[in-house]
Amino acid sequence: QHRAIVRRSNKPKILHSGLGMEIEKAKVIQERIDKFVEQMSELLRIERDAELEATQEELNAVPNPADENVDQSKPIEYLVRHGQAQQEQCDTLCNLSAVSSSI
Repeated sequence: QHRAIVRRSNKPKILHSGLGMEIEKAKVIQERIDKFVEQMSELLRIERDAELEATQEELNAVPNPADENVDQSKPIEYLVRHGQAQQEQCDTLCNLSAVSSSI
């Protein structure tokens, strides 16, 4: 019985040094992270484009003081949005890597 167990040559599983899991599993997790980053980056680009478009519309709505048709006796009213959340401190996602897993 002992000899039969010794004869079995189990290949040692190659583990990711930092995660303690099989390399293939770590690669799958990293691929999912990369896909997530790509999708979120695309959403951020869409959001940025929408914000730029809204800003341009607001700028276009403000009368130009140099325009002859503008009544100089009236103050210029600017379109301002109050109560907006603070701008994101970082508008991009980058360098995400799998460092731990509960899977």
